[in-house]
Amino acid sequence: MNDEIALKRALKELAESLPHEATAQSEARLVAAFRRHRFRIRMSWLAAAAAVLVLAVSSAFLARRPHPAPPARAINSFIPLPYGQSDVPLEHGVIVRVQVQSGAGPVDADLLIGQDGLARAVRFTE
Repeated sequence: MNDEIALKRALKELAESLPHEATAQSEARLVAAFRRHRFRIRMSWLAAAAAVLVLAVSSAFLARRPHPAPPARAINSFIPLPYGQSDVPLEHGVIVRVQVQSGAGPVDADLLIGQDGLARAVRFTE
C-alpha cells in the first residue's frame, strides 16, 4: 500500500514539473508536419486522378482500334454453337439438314444434334 502511495506522489510531482503549454518551437514543428501530411494527401489524390484519366483515354483509344476479323472457317466444317455446351457427352449425334433464311435467300445448313436433343454445332453447305 505504501508503494502505491509513493508511486502516486512521484507521478504527481512529475506532472507538476512538466510544462503545461507547448513551446513555440514544438507548435511550429507540429504545424509543419501537418502541412506536409496534407500535401502528401493532395499529391496522392492528384496521382489517382491522373491514373484514372490515363486509363480513360487509353481505353477510348483502344476501343477505336479495329479488331481483327475472326479466322475464316472452312465451308464444310462444323461451328460449335455457344449454347450447345452440355453436361451430357456427345455419344450418338444425328445430323439434320435444315434451310435457314438469310438476307441473300435460303441457305442450307446441317445441325449436329446430340442424344439430349440439343443442337451442338452447325455446318453451312454450299
